[in-house]
Amino acid sequence: MVDLLEERHSQNNSDAAESRLRSALAVAGSSDDDAAPATALIKIGHIQRSQSKYEEAEESFTLAQATYFSLGDDQGQANALFGLGQTQYAQSKYTEAEESFTQALTIRQNGNNDAGIASTFRALGQIHFAQSKYSDAVKFLTQAGDLYASRGDNRRRGGILERLGNVHRTYSKLREAEECYSLAEGVFASIGDDLGQAKCLLALGNIHSTKSNHQQPSSFFTRGLSLYTSPSKAKGMPNTLRAIGESLLLLSRHTEAEEAFTLAHGVYVSVGDSRGQANVLCSLGKLYCALSNYGEAERSYVRAQDIYDNLGCELGKANTLRGLAEVQRSQARYDDAEESYDLAQAIYCSIRNDLGQANALLGLGEIHHSRSKYTEATDSFRRASELYVGIHHELGQANALDGLGKVYFQQDKYRESKDSYRKARSLYARLGRKISRASDVKWKALRALDGVYKKLGYVPSSVKIKLTGGAESWSVRIIVDSGKGKSSIGTQPMERHLRPPSGLA
Repeated sequence: MVDLLEERHSQNNSDAAESRLRSALAVAGSSDDDAAPATALIKIGHIQRSQSKYEEAEESFTLAQATYFSLGDDQGQANALFGLGQTQYAQSKYTEAEESFTQALTIRQNGNNDAGIASTFRALGQIHFAQSKYSDAVKFLTQAGDLYASRGDNRRRGGILERLGNVHRTYSKLREAEECYSLAEGVFASIGDDLGQAKCLLALGNIHSTKSNHQQPSSFFTRGLSLYTSPSKAKGMPNTLRAIGESLLLLSRHTEAEEAFTLAHGVYVSVGDSRGQANVLCSLGKLYCALSNYGEAERSYVRAQDIYDNLGCELGKANTLRGLAEVQRSQARYDDAEESYDLAQAIYCSIRNDLGQANALLGLGEIHHSRSKYTEATDSFRRASELYVGIHHELGQANALDGLGKVYFQQDKYRESKDSYRKARSLYARLGRKISRASDVKWKALRALDGVYKKLGYVPSSVKIKLTGGAESWSVRIIVDSGKGKSSIGTQPMERHLRPPSGLA
């Protein structure tokens, strides 16, 4: 998830924030300006929000709004509502945040405040993104980008294009994401923004790796990372450090990824950014899980979860629970993993995050399949598929259909299995991805079964496909029962080198 606010390096530490707070209060107390107290309250609210003091911040913005209302200052009201929306967003209070931003937008549109309108469009885009409302997120972010372009504000236009790329990539719209990142990279290059340019190049590298295009990713990563002689060059930019770490993790450069994440964590701690600390702890959890260092992975996720709990960040809590579930599933701790997925799914449902719900259901489906609980697995994969369809997430839909295919196969429901695999293969092909080796073997066995039916001239009353082998060679034996006893139709070799599974959405 992209941060709602641009990375701010001026918020150095809590002492500096407290100093600004005292200054704001002093100004309000000594000024003859009737609006001074409201202006001070807005400054105080932003400081409190930066310190994760959300209840106090909400109170400050609400008091500021009331003061501006009494003075008839519409733009002041809009600014207070915008700050209130930012604070609500930080706590995953998406319905309340959307209402605050919408009220601010109406006021700003009536006052022809283009800069304010653009920033509010951007905020609304992020709110809809957080709620898995793909079309609405794209609509609002595009409107923000158009306004920034009309104002000649290339820095913010580049930022919006990057955000649009992130939205498209989250929903596996890789062609659209690639276009946005390429445009953003050009904008950042034209204004000499190495940081923005590097982030876009890293994102393009991630996309090409996702598409399994092995000729091009290295050039994107090399160009992006070349803007930093080492991760320490970006030591003052923790969000960028984390992005670098994620790219290095994708390249399996684990030592360098850990260095970047650790440096980012240190910066977040030094500036008192609790949310940043939790986010990078989640990245470390993912890294340690990839290294099968499950103890460290679990500790990282638990620490992140504690921080999100203190912040009241429901989305963060759900994401850490899902990360914990992945760690537990990797260790075959299925009871623990199932509980973690269930808790995560409940939170995603409460904050209306359909993508999170679908991903949790997909994980639950895998657990149920591993435990031969086929009825539960079928239900989880079906529900996940429906959610993915609703948010236009084709990769997730393909993964859910692939899961249904293998569950049906295990139950000898070969017609249903073939139909699910056929749909999954079609989606994977459209996305430029490879189906897993295991699923490809089952698909070929199902195709072989069609040949058996054709040879027999009828559909037997009972059919059983038995797969043997592994690694690079598999064989299929199809056993049919014509009603006069069982017979084997022979063994067909199925040798083919395929890429390993692509992973979950």
